[in-house]
Amino acid sequence: MTAITLRTFEGARHCWWREMTIYRHTAKWTALPEVFDMLFWLVAMGLGLGAQSGSFGPGISYIDYIAPGTLASAVMWSACFGTTFNLTSKFDLTRTYEGIMATPVGVADIALGEIMWGTTHASVTGCLFFVISAAAMLYKSAWALLMPLAIILVGANFAAMGVLAGAYVRKLIYWGSYFAFVITPMFLLSGVFFPVAALPAWIRPLAWIMPLYHGIEVMRALSFGQFSVRILVHLAFLIVIPVVLFIPTVKLFKKRLFV
Repeated sequence: MTAITLRTFEGARHCWWREMTIYRHTAKWTALPEVFDMLFWLVAMGLGLGAQSGSFGPGISYIDYIAPGTLASAVMWSACFGTTFNLTSKFDLTRTYEGIMATPVGVADIALGEIMWGTTHASVTGCLFFVISAAAMLYKSAWALLMPLAIILVGANFAAMGVLAGAYVRKLIYWGSYFAFVITPMFLLSGVFFPVAALPAWIRPLAWIMPLYHGIEVMRALSFGQFSVRILVHLAFLIVIPVVLFIPTVKLFKKRLFV
């Protein structure tokens, strides 16, 4: 089992700061397109398909219903773009990790730093989306002010997934399978645009194991101020999964870096 020490966090902080320094010069070319991509989905589906849909509760229109799910999916996509391809490049094209390994920074430090950076990248995008959609009055409860915390949790899940996959995928062309068989099904089946209960019974268990589903449920609970005991299950899932994924991630990093 991989232990996380204060030294690991210190090394991870340096890796995180390297990515943050680069991001400061590229944010306007990466963050805004990610935000507006999902805003277009929100407007098109919310106003277009929403015109053909009924109410989802007192004072809740279709666009109100999908806003929390679209926010969670924006965080998911951003975390994917902040990890996945970038890791393959650092492993095999730019050899970035080989240079980092020449310093006191260790393998676990790099893995944790990448997860921290992926979480940060996704959180920036998610918070920008949240501010814009909140300004449009799409959230119906003051509890929505806690959404940035949920954004961080969702971002950590998909950053951890992306870094784990990045330590395993060895060629850029293979990422198509990750997006086609992992990310896209989550986007379509986790309840972004319709309740998971509307899915056939045999598909629902698949949705229940998807991090995006749990993130959406937390976002909707905060958006509408409607809570139940199940919210604790969703939160537990979002907290535990990044921790669990970190262990195999470090092992794969060691294998790739021949440590």
